[in-house]
Amino acid sequence: MVPTPRVGAVGDAADPKLPAIICGQIKEAVELDLSAEKAAMRTHWIAVGLFFSPQAFGTEGLFREMKSKWGLRGRLTYSPLKNNRYLMEFEREGDRRHILNNGPWTHKGDAFLMVVVDGSQRPADVEVAHMPIWVRVHDTPPIMMSERVAWKVGAELGEVLAVDCDKEGKIWGDYIRIRIKHDVDVPLRSDVTFHEKSENDFYCLEVKYERVPRFCGYCGLIGHGQHNCKLPVDLQKMRFTAAMRASPAKHSSSRRGYVDPNVSRTRRFLQFGQEMFGKEVHVYPKQAKARLMAVPEEIMANPMVQEAIAAVSALKVTEEGGSDQQGRKGNTAEKPIQETVPAELAAPNKQMQVDGKEVEETAVKTGPGKTMLNSEQFAAAKAKDDNGSGPLFPPGFGPLP
Repeated sequence: MVPTPRVGAVGDAADPKLPAIICGQIKEAVELDLSAEKAAMRTHWIAVGLFFSPQAFGTEGLFREMKSKWGLRGRLTYSPLKNNRYLMEFEREGDRRHILNNGPWTHKGDAFLMVVVDGSQRPADVEVAHMPIWVRVHDTPPIMMSERVAWKVGAELGEVLAVDCDKEGKIWGDYIRIRIKHDVDVPLRSDVTFHEKSENDFYCLEVKYERVPRFCGYCGLIGHGQHNCKLPVDLQKMRFTAAMRASPAKHSSSRRGYVDPNVSRTRRFLQFGQEMFGKEVHVYPKQAKARLMAVPEEIMANPMVQEAIAAVSALKVTEEGGSDQQGRKGNTAEKPIQETVPAELAAPNKQMQVDGKEVEETAVKTGPGKTMLNSEQFAAAKAKDDNGSGPLFPPGFGPLP
């Protein structure tokens, strides 16, 4: 059986089957259902990174330094692409969020940029052209130290991401701190000028960048220095200096404080007068009434405040013989200090045998279950201890020879 020859196999050239894009014909696309893949991609934390630098570098050295700076808690898988790009997948979403919120990051002085992707776009088509960075606007008058004004000021520098302020929208310090998205194709700003309409005032404010990567002093672009600048020679002048750099902000509670007015009013209300020093303090009725009304009732009702007032009122220090002035001038000799023992600490009188004699004991309690003898009673007890028969030594024991 002779096989049937293929069309165009003998003598005739077979018509080639060209792709539809060459023939100019558009065929129907192949239907794909990627819903399951998209649902699975939600648990994959993917990003596209770009090392924005003309320098020669090694991939291993780049990610070794980035790993030490990032402090990752999970695994990171990366794949090199063209033009200094990398496809990165994080094991934990927190690691990816930490890198985005705490940049910019640098290697050899140049920036490493990163953009979050969902996996539906080709990595080569992802635009990586913005760098999140904190900016400080110095020489700001107090009238501009508010969150509303800071958003307007930051809009002149880039897309505003956040403003460093308190819960009430107030900004404390000598500068405004704003986090923006800086376009890497736009020069940095050394200052920004605003016009206040109502007073017709102009404000020229100095701008500084925190942890800014290497930038050119001639054109102000990041990613290269003066040696690699492409400006014409006649335009290569230093317009941007290291004064535009700022160290990372260190938040401290010493920058601001708060004094509770209620506490100070309570302290001024406590009067230390005749009860302590024996002097008469003249307080006018209107003044005393005003001070009393200035203290809120809830503070005076506080048990701790009542205890403090009662303790101060119980303290009394008096001098014998005449008034305070007469006692200081007339009585120059020092008076012996008489120690008094409160009645609740004094123990009842007891009878004890000392050398076969009954002696009345006035013991003073010095603590739970303890008493203190007078000098005569102590001398008699010590004399017995010297012989080894006193109460200071247990039975069978005596003093050392």
